Amino acid sequence: GNTTPKSTGLGVVPDSLDRLTATKIRISSRLKPSQRREKLLKMATEATVFESHQRHAHPIRYGAAVLFSDNTVSIASQKVAIEYGCTLDAVGQLASVIDRKALQIDERTPAVRPILLVQCDQFGIAHPPFAQGRAFLTERGYGDCKILLHQQRQSRPYPTIMEEKSLRDFDDEEEKKEDGKVDLRLIEVDANSLAPSPPDIFGVVKSTKTHSSPTLQIQF
Repeated sequence: GNTTPKSTGLGVVPDSLDRLTATKIRISSRLKPSQRREKLLKMATEATVFESHQRHAHPIRYGAAVLFSDNTVSIASQKVAIEYGCTLDAVGQLASVIDRKALQIDERTPAVRPILLVQCDQFGIAHPPFAQGRAFLTERGYGDCKILLHQQRQSRPYPTIMEEKSLRDFDDEEEKKEDGKVDLRLIEVDANSLAPSPPDIFGVVKSTKTHSSPTLQIQF
């Protein structure tokens, strides 16, 4: 077949754009949770291609993908503005489709809920939703949606004399740091756990049941 990359107003784009521009995107329910996470991360990363023609405006581009309870997926990319405060963030642009799918037409038809969401940069690193997207999820009833994000692993402390740890192991660890490699882990949290505790009318931070409980973190 013809393998020539397609050219659009966005420039030359990968073949994956065919999937990202499809009328309906699905992730099979037969996949393992780890495979579903991997696919959603890939879709969010690939969505950044929509902003490739705007790379002169800002060096980092963001894409977002959300998986719904009916196994469909919606994607969006950040619409960056030179006046950066006017930028439309990727998660916020998913708001209309999340609200629309959540509408329950009748009692026999269950509402379709967002169950897993990720925002990635063009390098595939998962970031938590920014303030607008986070507020949308937590204040409009989607706080139970799981969010994927990358977190830097905590460096291990140097051992005491009683610990059986060779010096060579730590030399290897220092070499890894010098190479500039960052050791990341993928975690899954509730959107609610990312929101700050709301102040009361007197401006005093008030702990709620949600925010006073330990943050759910699932490491993969």
